[in-house]
Amino acid sequence: MTEDKNARRSRLYGPTPRQLAYFKEVASHLNFRSAAAVLSLSQPALTSAIQELESVVGAKLFDRGTRSVQLTASGKAIRPQIEWMLSNYLLGVQGIEQMLQRGEDMVRIAYVPAAAQLAALSIMQWQRARPMAMLHWTDMSDDLLATAVENGEVDIGLGLGFTASEALETQLIAQEQIVAIVSVRHPLAKAQPLQWIELRDHPLVMLSHNNHQQMIMHSMEQSDADTAFVKSVSHIESLYAMVETGMFVGLVSSLYEASYLARGFVTLKAQSPALSRYVSLATRKCPPGTRRPIVQDCWEYLCMHMKKVA
Repeated sequence: MTEDKNARRSRLYGPTPRQLAYFKEVASHLNFRSAAAVLSLSQPALTSAIQELESVVGAKLFDRGTRSVQLTASGKAIRPQIEWMLSNYLLGVQGIEQMLQRGEDMVRIAYVPAAAQLAALSIMQWQRARPMAMLHWTDMSDDLLATAVENGEVDIGLGLGFTASEALETQLIAQEQIVAIVSVRHPLAKAQPLQWIELRDHPLVMLSHNNHQQMIMHSMEQSDADTAFVKSVSHIESLYAMVETGMFVGLVSSLYEASYLARGFVTLKAQSPALSRYVSLATRKCPPGTRRPIVQDCWEYLCMHMKKVA
């Protein structure tokens, strides 16, 4: 009963890679004793394995004489296919090993969208110098980024507000300032410098990102500016479209400077108070020598090449 069940299971799943390797050696040597020696098997064990393979494929593969072994017609017919199957199996195993190894060589980097221009060049230069390293980098909202770095979902983050976390090692990179941008047609286009209270009677538009919005709203409340005409949008392109109408004042991070200047907007640096925050690299703190080498290498490279402030 047990033998019948095993035989049915073998026929269902097909020959094993080990059986294929045994067939290849016997077919190559045409001698069970020589093949068994190469495979570090006893001759009876090899004979039993070939018999199991013959049971699985449903055909006799070798003619065994007292002095010689020959492939049968069936054995000759399937030999190329078996060698092909075995070769592809070994390639698959190598692929798995490489994928597992690359898992150790993967670095996951995330950054707030406004900081992309600070990060992109240095990240790509690091990757170009280490072509075997796998790099996964993406943008992430500021309110999620610190948590993602702390819990290990991200190896290195570039964002705002990291310095308050004791779980993170940080490196200051740049300073962000909130500025007002307007179309050249807007009445405030020539107002320099600008006080927050001067925005009281103008429709405003800002990004709805939590930290960004909270900081601006708090400043406006302190300046007695009216917040009744504030519009929040999710994407910077939506904000730019509203500013282009000539009706709205956009409140944005200075990290977007290249893109809003390219559109011909006028920059108004709101004062009293000036709103600024530091942009920092961050990685999770760990005991010396325990961080994955590839992450440590990337961390040191970015700290060195992206450093903008002391």
